[in-house]
Amino acid sequence: MAEIVTLTVNRLYRTAACDPAGGPTGKKQSGRSRASICVLGEDELERMVILYTFAKRIAPDELITLIFQAQERWKPAVFGIDASGPQLIFYQQLLKEARERGVKWNPRPIALAQDKTDSIEKTIQPIAAAGRLIRPPDKECYALADEMRQFPSGTYRDALDALAMAIRLMPSVLPQHLRMLNEQQLRSYLTRSGFTKDMIESRIQQREQFR
Repeated sequence: MAEIVTLTVNRLYRTAACDPAGGPTGKKQSGRSRASICVLGEDELERMVILYTFAKRIAPDELITLIFQAQERWKPAVFGIDASGPQLIFYQQLLKEARERGVKWNPRPIALAQDKTDSIEKTIQPIAAAGRLIRPPDKECYALADEMRQFPSGTYRDALDALAMAIRLMPSVLPQHLRMLNEQQLRSYLTRSGFTKDMIESRIQQREQFR
């Protein structure tokens, strides 16, 4: 029987990511490329929960609206956007739209690796194998579930790509330069970064392990 996990969303450290796929030109995207969004939450046990996933060929203006809706609903600490190659134009348009609409968020441009298959495998597989990746029922994330079943031979991997980006935006084990901060400085830094109280305590404990 599958484990039933109950989580409170506002206690999760949340990240989001988007691969625009087709860019802002309005031209028809290729059959192997879809726009994708993923919102991910991590709890104090470092379990990662897929809160929202989307993958579909869609007009750029509609995608921008979905990005802002995801930001408003889930309030991720950071929202990564693929800004490599031609996607940089979309990212610039997105920033312009955000300023005009008064969107409060923390966007981050990301240059994606050329070999997406390798990137997806190295990012998602270890988390899933450790039992740390939790996703909704298939009917709530059918595009992602389908890509997972068919990877790496499937036609699409856009939802997986967005998931991998969101995972890479998660804070990892406390880096050395943060270990050097005293407890008060570290608490202040983590609070500004959007960490929950539980995750702050977890990172404080990590700091103590290296003292």
